[in-house]
Amino acid sequence: MSINSEYKQEKSEAVAENGMVVAECVEATEAGLEIFEKGGNALDAAVATAFASCVCEPAMASLGGGGAALIYLAELGRTIAVEFEGRLSKSATEEMFVDDLLPLGVNPHPSFGWRGTKNNAGWMGYRSLGVPGQVGGLCQILEKFGTMNLEQVIAPAIRFCEEGYEVNKYYALMIGSNMKLLQQYPPIDKLLLPDGFPPIPVSQYDDPTIIVQKELAESLRKIARGGADAFYRGDIAKDIFADTQPQGSIVTLQDYADYKPKIYDDGLVGNYRGYKIVCMPEVFGGTQVLQMLNLLEGFDLTSLEHNSARYLHLIAECFRRAWVDRFRYIGDPEFENVPIEGLVSKEYAAEMLPYLSLERVPDDIKPGNPWKYQGDGQVPAGSGRPPGPDVGRPQ
Repeated sequence: MSINSEYKQEKSEAVAENGMVVAECVEATEAGLEIFEKGGNALDAAVATAFASCVCEPAMASLGGGGAALIYLAELGRTIAVEFEGRLSKSATEEMFVDDLLPLGVNPHPSFGWRGTKNNAGWMGYRSLGVPGQVGGLCQILEKFGTMNLEQVIAPAIRFCEEGYEVNKYYALMIGSNMKLLQQYPPIDKLLLPDGFPPIPVSQYDDPTIIVQKELAESLRKIARGGADAFYRGDIAKDIFADTQPQGSIVTLQDYADYKPKIYDDGLVGNYRGYKIVCMPEVFGGTQVLQMLNLLEGFDLTSLEHNSARYLHLIAECFRRAWVDRFRYIGDPEFENVPIEGLVSKEYAAEMLPYLSLERVPDDIKPGNPWKYQGDGQVPAGSGRPPGPDVGRPQ
């Protein structure tokens, strides 16, 4: 009998008494910590971390992205939600989509059951672009809840742009894995593929590739001086339009000028066995979290051995139930009615409980009808989405 050694990557535990900054790369974490040390509050540090991530985490963050923030104001005992996802251009039309799913290998998300777009235009390329929300959201958060100004919190990100940052092993792998895609869109290939090759992380044999981004530093300076207006209504928007419109982008300067984040006075609120749960409102996944917890609340989990086969099976089935409903009903609330109130109701979960089995995996799971537990119990006229088919009890 032979035993092979195992390669393990591990991290040490970080413990702090007064605060902590968590990010995917060292530079972004250092940016947030720097702001804390200069007297900023948690939101100042969060915005600084996010801007630095846009510099040093090219696979996960950029000024062309978007996001969401769930903020608890301890002194007021209030929760505020800020949604700053991107927006489709007003030029987008239903005709951009196809009736059927693209075949496996062509549709980038076949496992989700999402509709494809003609020539994959909704997934990559210039026609896939929308209006990014990252800058608008971060500026809004800092203005309303921060104590420092934009020039102070963006300073670390600008420094990383000018001095450069070392590519770590994870990003070297991400860039190398997407090399063929990056090569299709200059000048990003020149930045992330120096001399036509993926960057090199530090090792005992090699010095790391240092990525310097002078142009991004200049864009960040404009934002630091002019705020969100510099990005959405100034030279940056004009430069983006001039670069992308000839390549087929449908986003207009008016689309940029009209962009605004959304602010909610509270999150999506539920409860689980006496605990209050607050999630991002609308379609950020909070509906699935609350629906899954509502289902699990109907079972005596303490009677099942932790991580036993039956315990894990039950959790998996509750997850499946919630995700089937998500892919049936969740859409953009700006364009269609979504039964969020029904999906997270205790009554709907109670109706679904009999269809969960501790003994087997059903061959098929069909969506239920959460509209019964929202408003007058009827599907809104013109919603375009009738109730799901009856859910058959597993045989």
